Amino acid sequence: MYSILMIQQVNSFNQIPVTLNTLVVLDIDETIMAFPGVNKTWWRETYGKHFDSTNDKTAAENLTLQEWREYVEVNKPYLLDEKKLKKFLEEIESKSSQLVLLTARDPVMTEITHLHLSHCELAITPDQVVHDENKGEALARIIRSYPEISKIIFVDDFEKNLLSVKARFAQDDMNNFDLKLYQITHRN
Repeated sequence: MYSILMIQQVNSFNQIPVTLNTLVVLDIDETIMAFPGVNKTWWRETYGKHFDSTNDKTAAENLTLQEWREYVEVNKPYLLDEKKLKKFLEEIESKSSQLVLLTARDPVMTEITHLHLSHCELAITPDQVVHDENKGEALARIIRSYPEISKIIFVDDFEKNLLSVKARFAQDDMNNFDLKLYQITHRN
C-alpha cells in the first residue's frame, strides 16, 4: 500500500522527475499551453463582470466559460515552458512511461483541442486525450487501462483538480498506486 504525498509546487517541468513505467497525466490549459491574453487576471475580471451583471455564481461561471470557449475557438495557443516541456515529453518516452492529457474542457471541444495540440506541434493521438471535469474519477478510470502501471504522476495548475485526484486516490480501491501530485505555476 502506498501513501499519497502532498501536492508539490513546481514552476517548471524540469522539477518533475519521471520514473520508469509511470503513467504521466497532464492537464492542458495553463499547464502545457495557454492563449494570448488569457491569464488569472482575465479569468478574475471576466468572472467579476459576469457576476456583477447576474449576481449569480453559477451563471457567472457558465458565462465566463462560454466566453473562454468562444475565444479559444478563434485564437491559437502557445506552449508554456516549451523547451522544458518537450524535454519532459521525451523523458516520458525514454523511460517507457505513458502519457495522457486530462482536460476539464467539455467533450464538445474535442476537435478544437486536437487542433490546438497540432498547432503546438505536439504528437498526441486522440486516444491520449481525455475530456472530463471530474479529474479524480477520470484518472481512476484511465489507470484501469494500464494494469501494468502502479506509479502515477499528475500535473495540473488548478488546485481544485489536484484535490479531486487526491481525494479519489485516498479511497480504498485506489490504495495500490504510488501517486505524485504536482501543481505547476509557470513564471512568465
